[in-house]
Amino acid sequence: MEAVFKSPEQRLEELSKLAGYLLLDALIGNTDRHHQNWGVLRSSISSGQTVQHIAPTFDHASSLGRNESELKLDRRLRENTVLAYARKGRGGIFWNAKDRRGANPLNLVERAAGLWPEYFSPWWPALRALDESQFLSIVTAIPDDWMTAIQRAFCVRFLVCTSAELRKIPL
Repeated sequence: MEAVFKSPEQRLEELSKLAGYLLLDALIGNTDRHHQNWGVLRSSISSGQTVQHIAPTFDHASSLGRNESELKLDRRLRENTVLAYARKGRGGIFWNAKDRRGANPLNLVERAAGLWPEYFSPWWPALRALDESQFLSIVTAIPDDWMTAIQRAFCVRFLVCTSAELRKIPL
């Protein structure tokens, strides 16, 4: 980061963006964040200098139980194991080079926010403002031919569970 973003102010801003991406990944259970799902955008300005910024987040397809059958989603809803499902998922970010599996997105944020709260703290007011009615509003706006009732219910429950877990992180 120091090689790409020279000024401490921009480095803080860009690292905060990355922390926001990790927070989003934890909220939605994105397990596909790996070394090829990050980017830096470069653009030239009128003086001929290059400006660089972290690219917008992308590739969230492995989120919110998308790869699970309706039968499994329904069972998790009935058995109240949605949070256990969220805690089970492993992503493509490894906490240590010797780890055999990537970290769980929720666990990754819990650990990283404890070490670098300055990167995560700008996102906390928005996270704390989220509630079930907002999740329900977003999910019900998705066309009926894109999601079933079980998928909708699972999505909302997943977001409620993960947002509650994230709110427990002291910042």
